[in-house]
Amino acid sequence: MVSSLKTAMYRFYLYVLVSVTASFAVMADPVPVDPQILIDTGGDAPMLSGPTGILIDSNGGGIFAFQNDTGSPLSEIDVFMNVLLSPLPAGYTVDGTISSPISPVRQRSTFEVSTFSGTPCAGDSTGSCIELRFILTPGPLVPLDGNFVLDFNDMANYNSDDLEVEDGTYTGGDAPGGGGSWGAGATAMIDPVAAVPEPSYRATAGFMSLALLAAWKYGRRLTAKKS
Repeated sequence: MVSSLKTAMYRFYLYVLVSVTASFAVMADPVPVDPQILIDTGGDAPMLSGPTGILIDSNGGGIFAFQNDTGSPLSEIDVFMNVLLSPLPAGYTVDGTISSPISPVRQRSTFEVSTFSGTPCAGDSTGSCIELRFILTPGPLVPLDGNFVLDFNDMANYNSDDLEVEDGTYTGGDAPGGGGSWGAGATAMIDPVAAVPEPSYRATAGFMSLALLAAWKYGRRLTAKKS
């Protein structure tokens, strides 16, 4: 009787252990939660004159090249990613890198991420929207007619194409690259943001305008007195 009871208890514990293990296996999200993105110069690029949509490659990443044909330098590139995850897994983060050429002035690069879990980007019906912002201050991030490349592959998977993008020596067009963690079927809208004068430049322009206006008024008063 005691032996039978021990056997039953053993089977019960084994059943619980197997059940818990299976539950964790089902709960484990097979989609990596740390996708990456890199922006750099280069690429054999098609013209980008306004917001343009792209489709992430079947390997979860991809390399996409563009030429700034907006009519002005770009201070910022916004990327609206629609990933097919709703809601986003706990701890979902995005790693972003901005590579820029050496500049004679001190520049500050900023990468910002905003996630809208369970809310798709405009124009999509399912998934979650992730807004990525690449900013270079003072700019421009991309000069007029300049090329830039967005690499959605993970650094751990980089092949020769990705390494060239990272070094700013990439001369190819759109390519799969080594593969990323965005998930097949993810879409993105690339939105170029035109550069505007820095506040100091705007202030200087304002002072110059006031000075010219004052000089013009002074000249008119002198003319009026002489007449």
